[in-house]
Amino acid sequence: MRLLTIITTNRERDLPQAFLRRCVRLDIEDPRDVDSLVRIAAQHYPSGKPERMGMVGETLLRLRDKADKLRLRRPGTAEFLDAVHACEKLDLPVSKDPGRVWSQIERAILAKDDTLRASGR
Repeated sequence: MRLLTIITTNRERDLPQAFLRRCVRLDIEDPRDVDSLVRIAAQHYPSGKPERMGMVGETLLRLRDKADKLRLRRPGTAEFLDAVHACEKLDLPVSKDPGRVWSQIERAILAKDDTLRASGR
């Protein structure tokens, strides 16, 4: 019997070089535009609302830019999918109104770093 082991990392920590030399490595770039994010989300949530997915994607890209400027951990595709899931499951509108439930989802799922949350909208 042959086994294939797949190990993933989100670049939060360095893996030992001796280990990496024994691996076949595949680096997957983060999606860079809203259309790519919507296509990914539609694979997970085929009955989801593309417009809402796009708005979540725009928020993700905005927060990634902020994180890069502040040299913080960027929210990833996994966080994007978590936010889409919450919006689809709860049928939440994406809104810039800070009093809306979406603002809580944005802070809890996409802007996990306290500094990124505190940097304002």
